[in-house]
This record gives sequence, C-alpha cells and structure tokens, in this order.
Amino acid sequence: MEVVINKGDRTPFYSQIQQQIESQIQSGQLPEGEMLPSMNVLASCLDVSKETVKKTYSILVKRGFVEPRQGKGFFVSDVNKRSAQRILFLMDRNGIYKQVVLDSFQSTLAGQGHYDLTLLIHNQSVELLRYFLDNHLDRYDWYVVMPHFPLDDDTQENVLKQLRRIPNRKLILLDRLVPRLPGNFGSVYQDYDEEVYQAMMDNREAFRSGQHLWVLTRSNSMYKSSISHAISRFCRENGIELTFISDIPEHFEKQDIYMVLSNQHDYGFVDLVRRIERQGLKVGEDIFLVAYNDIDLNEFVLGGLSVFSTDFRKMGQYAAEMIVNKQPSKIHNDFALIRRKTF
Repeated sequence: MEVVINKGDRTPFYSQIQQQIESQIQSGQLPEGEMLPSMNVLASCLDVSKETVKKTYSILVKRGFVEPRQGKGFFVSDVNKRSAQRILFLMDRNGIYKQVVLDSFQSTLAGQGHYDLTLLIHNQSVELLRYFLDNHLDRYDWYVVMPHFPLDDDTQENVLKQLRRIPNRKLILLDRLVPRLPGNFGSVYQDYDEEVYQAMMDNREAFRSGQHLWVLTRSNSMYKSSISHAISRFCRENGIELTFISDIPEHFEKQDIYMVLSNQHDYGFVDLVRRIERQGLKVGEDIFLVAYNDIDLNEFVLGGLSVFSTDFRKMGQYAAEMIVNKQPSKIHNDFALIRRKTF
C-alpha cells in the first residue's frame, strides 16, 4: 500500500489517506483480505498523529471498505459485503427539466446494485457549493454536479477551486463543462454556441431570406451571450433580420419568427401567445414560434411546440451508466431543433 500526504493541500490528512486507500481497493491494487498497516505503523510512516489514522480507518470501516478483526488488525473487506455506493447529486435549481434528468438517472441505477442518493440544491451559489463540500467531501463515492453559476471571472474561478477539491475519479459534471478543470472526470455536456448554430443550419430550409427573427430572453440570462452569438452568426450568413428583445412587442408582422430562450413557459411565453392571438394571427400559420428545452407537454402546447433542446433523459442515463460501470468519460449530449406545428 502506498499513501502520500500532500501537506500543501487543504484537504484534511485523514481524507487524503482515506481517498487513496479507497482508490487502491477499488482498482484491485489492494485485494480482498489484504491486511492494512497498523495505526501506529501508518502514523509513523506518514508523520501524522495516530488519531488521524484512527479517524481514517473508522471512515473506511463505516463505508464498508475495511473490516476490523479483533486482535489482528484491519483488512480489506469482501466487495459483496460493502455498503451501498453513496451518491451526492448537486443540482443548481429544481425544475421540470432537472426532474427529467434526475428521474432518468435514478431509473437507470435501479436494479443495477445498491445506491444511496442524496440530492442538494446549490441555487447557483458558490458559497453554498463550498458549504456542501465542506460537510460532505469525504462521505460519498460519487459527486454528480450541475455547475451552473454566474459566468463572471471571479465566480468561475471560485467554482473551479471548489470542483478541484473533488477527486476526479468521483466527479461527474452534467449539462456543461467547466473551462480549465483538468483531469479524467466524467461529464455529459452541451456546447451551447456550436449546437444552436448547427441545429439552425440543419433546418435552414425552414428560414427564408428577409424574414425577421425576434429573440425574447431575459436581459440577465446566464447563457444569453453564447446562444445569441450562434443565432447572430446563422442570421448573418443566411440573410435573416435579427432583433433581441426583453419585452413583448405590441404589434406583429406576418411570417415573423419568435424564439423564447427561457427554460420555463412562464417568462414571456403566455403573454406573447396572447398578444399574437389578440391581433387575429395564428401561431404556426401567421407567426412562427420556437421555445427552448423540451418536455413531454410540448407535444400538446399549441398543437405542438417547436423547441431547441438537449436530450435530458439521455443526460441522466449516461451519468448513471458511468457510475454503474465505474468508467467516467466525457460525452457530448444530443441536441436538436425539434420542429412541430408552431414552426
């Protein structure tokens, strides 16, 4: 058994030792039945207190990786006797799309082994993320994180700092990658800019030169900048007039296209449809409408609501499969413009 203490790392010594021993057990480097060094021997070798090693072994026993034998010492336990794999799922916000991811994640795990899942909401607060990690960093086998946070440099630097505290082999990011985060962690991600552009190019026959595209989005939308860059690029290349708005217009011209870049139908969507219909125009015939992010209900909204969307079910499925197979990887999730009656 080889354990190295990094005294420049802010991770507690007991946690560093625990993580390395667990990793060696999971990889087979420490086989079932292998005897671990006594607490006195390991403490002396690592130049740490006996209390530090005692705490490490206590955690390993509690998590089922190690079993104590009276008068003999500590041994690597039988894999079949270990407790359930513990998963901490850190979601940015609760909502219908996130629930689809979570449901798919849980259903994929079902029947594949014993898993204990804890769900926490960080509400796009780095301080809350830090608090959760301070209290849970050494207690879980897997950390599934949706790293949606404000995109300013200071916040992203703090996000990077917190995510680096999680061992790569235990980390799975969902929905977006974090720039400059190194390592072989798992991820099921979107590339907002390129995906929106490519989805529009794949359906460019539906757009006509000279049409006017209106994009309704919150002024403080977190990913407005990347999505708007893709839309602007497409419109520039294809002769489409483009206007970004944060308020619903009072008057509409036939054959105009409206995109609502919001994750929920409540922002602007209902009022937009009401105003279109008050003018005596029909969505899907006189005015075309595209929303963002798909749910089953969209098949029935306005006879079929067109959307830009990633596949949220696959996102949850792929993440769960990484855990079941213990093979984290980086997967670019499917994304498309799904055309229904409104466009």
